[in-house]
Amino acid sequence: FSALSPNAFAAESATYTPISKPVTSIINIYLYGGLSHTDSFNAKETGKPVYDTIKTAAEETYFTKPLEKLAKIMNKGTVIHSMNSKNGGHPEGEYEMFTSYNRRPDVIHPVSGAWISKFQGKANPTLPAFVSIGGGGRRATAGWLGAKYTGAIISNPDKGLKNIEQTPHLNGEQFNKQYDM
Repeated sequence: FSALSPNAFAAESATYTPISKPVTSIINIYLYGGLSHTDSFNAKETGKPVYDTIKTAAEETYFTKPLEKLAKIMNKGTVIHSMNSKNGGHPEGEYEMFTSYNRRPDVIHPVSGAWISKFQGKANPTLPAFVSIGGGGRRATAGWLGAKYTGAIISNPDKGLKNIEQTPHLNGEQFNKQYDM
C-alpha cells in the first residue's frame, strides 16, 4: 500500500515535512452523497463554490465554511486530491477507492482497514482494528484476508453496535461464570 506511505505524497506537495513519529490511526471520511469536492475539501480561493471559502491551518489548503472546525486542525491532517477512477460509475469507483482494486465478480478484495490490521496488528486486543460507521459491511470487509481482519460494522451510529446487550436471563454472576469458561 504505497498510498499509505508518507513518501507517496512527497512529490505532490513542495511543503511536505516527514512526520516525527509513526502514524497510529487513520480517519477516512467518506461522504457518500455528501458535499461535492468543490464545495468541501477542494475549495480554491478563486473558485466559485456554493459556500464561502476559508483558509485552513495547513499551508495552501482551503475548505468551505461548513468545514470550519475541521479547517482549524488541518495542520494535523492530510487531504488527498489525487484519487480518481477510470471505472464508469460511483459504485465501481467507491470499490476501487476502498480496496485499490477493480471490482470483479469472483473476488471480494480487502478494504484498506483490513490491510492495516494485517500488517500493523491491533492496538488493543479487545477492540476491533478498525470500525466502519454507516455504509454497511462493504467498507469493513477483509475479503480474502479472512474474517480475522474484518472491521466492526456500525450501520447506524445512533444505535451503536448490534447484539452487544447482555441477555436478560443472565445475572452478573452467571455471565462471569460463562465468560470465564
